Amino acid sequence: MARILIIEDDADIQQLLGMALYRAGHEPHYAFNGQEGHDKILTLQPDLITLDLLLPGLSGAEILKRVAANTMVCDIPIIVVTGTDDRPDLIEENLRHLGVREYIRKPFDVNTLLTAVHRIITQYPRHAPAPSQVVKGVVSLDTRFRTVRVADRVVGTVSPLKAQLLRLLIESKGPVTRERLMTAWEGKASTAALEKMIQRLRADFGPDARRIQTTPQGYEVLGDN
Repeated sequence: MARILIIEDDADIQQLLGMALYRAGHEPHYAFNGQEGHDKILTLQPDLITLDLLLPGLSGAEILKRVAANTMVCDIPIIVVTGTDDRPDLIEENLRHLGVREYIRKPFDVNTLLTAVHRIITQYPRHAPAPSQVVKGVVSLDTRFRTVRVADRVVGTVSPLKAQLLRLLIESKGPVTRERLMTAWEGKASTAALEKMIQRLRADFGPDARRIQTTPQGYEVLGDN
């Protein structure tokens, strides 16, 4: 059984896909707009995503860019199911560059979609979950429970968005640019919003706040003793 996130604003299509996937033995989850879909990708960590491109708010194309830039979720296979009137050959070619495994145009045959789901889950399984802990010197983050430690001392548990930013900082050997952080976090988030989130992350670190350094390029986590 696979956990499948359906990001689709049409309630009838949601119901059709959800019932078909459930009957095929999968566990369907739902998002009715782009922002909800992006948030659930981060928190649910599904095995596969079906994605409409024409979504209210955050577009399907923007979701694809954010997923591709985020090391925590970039391995999730995606099937685009959309009714855009643009040239399908050009759309499919562009989507492949963003990691889309299948492109299905509406209206679609449910059996065709189920066949694609089975094939892609088989071909592109999410291998063992990403390591539950990322480490840089004495700083570590448990990516499953979002627990932060410094020198084996528990600092606290952070929100999914903070954990996402902190993981990027920990996994980098040096500074991470503001542009990369904003793309992976909120796509078009403002610099001010990023700075505020970093401030809150420093507050979570308490006496160890100095470990999140501001650099000319962006930010860096210091893992030295």
